[in-house]
Amino acid sequence: MTTVGFAAEQAEFTTNSLPVPDHGSICFKAPKGWSFLKKGAVNPFGPRSAEFRSEDGLISVQATFFWDGFGPKQMKPSEKDLADLTEKSGKAQFLSGSVEKKVVLENFKGAEASGCFARFTDADWVGKKPPAGEFANVTTGMVRCGDLWGNFTILTNEKDGPSFKQALVVIETLQKAKP
Repeated sequence: MTTVGFAAEQAEFTTNSLPVPDHGSICFKAPKGWSFLKKGAVNPFGPRSAEFRSEDGLISVQATFFWDGFGPKQMKPSEKDLADLTEKSGKAQFLSGSVEKKVVLENFKGAEASGCFARFTDADWVGKKPPAGEFANVTTGMVRCGDLWGNFTILTNEKDGPSFKQALVVIETLQKAKP
């Protein structure tokens, strides 16, 4: 599944970067006008997080990045490990309150980034419009970009429409800049 072409035709992009100490930067392309916020870390040498939000507040993309060899277990997850982590996360966090009641993994591949995700519809919002700041749909996934990898969450009010596709492009178009 690749939605880069779709979104590239729809919006002008701005590139933002998130430095990962001693490992370069992860570069995000988001539609122009979206906000970009680097999230702090308790440990200055720990993982790095960022959040994007659409101008109208109806789309949120959050991501946290690690590097190969991270932590005491020296993690370097394979594609299968990333899929297993996505499935476990989806089951633990979203499955019980979802319409779907099962985890369906979907893969994506951009020019430099690849990974998988699962989408869930919040059963509480079926047939209702969520208030500002709440979302009817959540996507959870894992991504690898070179020797950097991480998890991401996409929040929208549609499971597979233009908002979801715009958000997924932010993840699909990730690039790694050298340190």
